[in-house]
Amino acid sequence: MKVAIIADSHFDQTKRFEETIRLHDWIAEDCRRRGIDLFEHAGDVFERKSTELERLAAFSWFQKMADLAPGVVVRGNHDKLDELPALAKLDGHPITVVEEAAVVEIAGALIACVAWPRKSALLAATGSDSHEGSEQLAAEAIRNVLRGLGDEMRGHDGPTMLLAHAMVRDSVTSTGQPLVGCDMEIGLEDLALVGASAYFLGHIHMSQHWLIAGAPCWYPGSPRRTAFGELEAKGYLLATWEGARLVSVEFIEAPATPMILVDDEWSADEWRAGAHGLPDSCAGAEIRFRYRVASDQRDAAHAAAERCRADWLAEGAICVQVEEQVRLEQRTRADAIPVHATLTEKLEAYWAAKQFDPADRRSALLSKLRQIEEARAA
Repeated sequence: MKVAIIADSHFDQTKRFEETIRLHDWIAEDCRRRGIDLFEHAGDVFERKSTELERLAAFSWFQKMADLAPGVVVRGNHDKLDELPALAKLDGHPITVVEEAAVVEIAGALIACVAWPRKSALLAATGSDSHEGSEQLAAEAIRNVLRGLGDEMRGHDGPTMLLAHAMVRDSVTSTGQPLVGCDMEIGLEDLALVGASAYFLGHIHMSQHWLIAGAPCWYPGSPRRTAFGELEAKGYLLATWEGARLVSVEFIEAPATPMILVDDEWSADEWRAGAHGLPDSCAGAEIRFRYRVASDQRDAAHAAAERCRADWLAEGAICVQVEEQVRLEQRTRADAIPVHATLTEKLEAYWAAKQFDPADRRSALLSKLRQIEEARAA
């Protein structure tokens, strides 16, 4: 049994829409070639309440997937309630949509499905109408939901999975920065309550994985890049079972357009990073060139930046966005320094006004000034 897992599509006509459509069509064709038996979507089909054009594109892709195999979809935090169930009306193999939590049986597999948890619904399930201790109550409600789903799947002699849109504690973003203090976080120990043979998640756009009692737990990540500087591979997962035994989980890389961020500074008629800041390959990439420059060197930096832009386009870049950031130089007022009594105080005031730090030369310079002052006083 082969299962394709996709997450965080974010069909959004205002942002890289053609790229989104292209990559999803590539995934559908790749799944056709590999011969999948089931597909799962872990939420965030849309970016927000969908437009007609976004629904047309997304539902066209889901139709291609439904022509291949049955599917199951959980609602993400960007998906609006009552928008996704229309997927069940598509032709071909059935698509099951879960907007809260349920165990679904498809193609001999049991799938514990958990949509993005709504705190209000969780608190209502506990019978609480108080905001006091609401985080703890909601967290315990989520654990109870997971325990219940695990109880429903216990004893099944086929594949068992968790499909959820969730914020897992200690996940990292594309920049490598851990996400902390997020609403409705859950831990791997909470997911373990389900007791599945594999866990597939949506919400984080960077692919990453862990083990839960020996079972793989994966974020497939988003199929496309959404910001400059996202360097990690994008794609989807392919999980393979033989009977009830999970054989493998493979990350399938999609041909996502590279989005390269080049960050540099113009100083003394040259780029500080130089060749060290340049991309290895510009072919087929979108590049954002962000640089900092002093206000009195803008013309030279602009000309140099345009030469970089022309070179990258010649090497095959799709587009190059140039972004100038002007460093504001704080001018030293002539009447600000004399208020200090000694030469050393005046020099330190000058350094502070210029935002200049002589580092390891500071002591030697100040010592020389003190000698001069002492000589003058004598």
